[in-house]
Amino acid sequence: MVTPTEDYYPDHDGGKFAPITATTVARWRAPAFLENLAIDAEGAVFVTVYSHKRVDRYDPATRATTMFAEVPAPPMGLAFDASGVLWMTGGTLREGPGYIWRAEPSGAVRQWCELPDALFMNGCTLHPNGRTLLACESASGHILAIDLDQPGRWEVWLQGIGLGRLCPDIRGRTGSRSARAGRGSVSQVAG
Repeated sequence: MVTPTEDYYPDHDGGKFAPITATTVARWRAPAFLENLAIDAEGAVFVTVYSHKRVDRYDPATRATTMFAEVPAPPMGLAFDASGVLWMTGGTLREGPGYIWRAEPSGAVRQWCELPDALFMNGCTLHPNGRTLLACESASGHILAIDLDQPGRWEVWLQGIGLGRLCPDIRGRTGSRSARAGRGSVSQVAG
C-alpha cells in the first residue's frame, strides 16, 4: 500500500515515504523543556532538561528515568567521547555566559570552560580527532573548538555560518546544517 505523502508532508520531494509507528518511552511533568539527547555505548539515552538545569538518563532495559547530573545553568548540547565522558554545552539563553561541562560516567560534573560572550550555546559533537569538542554558539553563528586536553582553552573554529545546529553525518564527519525559514535554503559546511 502506498501512503499519499500530501496528507503528511506537502513539501515531500517525491522519494520513498512511509509513516512509522512511534512509542513514548519517557515523560516529564510540565513545565519541562527538553532540548537535546545523546546515547551512550550501552544504549542509555541522556536528555538535557533545560528548564530544570539537569541531564536525565533513560535506561531502555529497565524503562526507568533518573537524574544523571545537575549543572548551574541550563544545559543544551550533549556529546560522548570515546572514554564515556559526557560533554555538555549550556547557559541561559540570551544572557550569557555560555559553559562547557565535563560529566564523568558517575555523574560528577565540573566546569570545563566559561565562554563570556556566548549568548546561545547549542548543539555539540566530537571532532574526529577525539580531542576537540565542536560547539555551536548560535547567536554569533560561530562554531567553537573546545580543547578537551586543557580546561579553559577554546577558539573560534568557524566564524559566522548562521543560526543552526552542529551534527555529524552518517560517516561521523561534522558539519553545520542550517534551515532558514522563509528562504527555503539549507546550507552545509563540512568539517
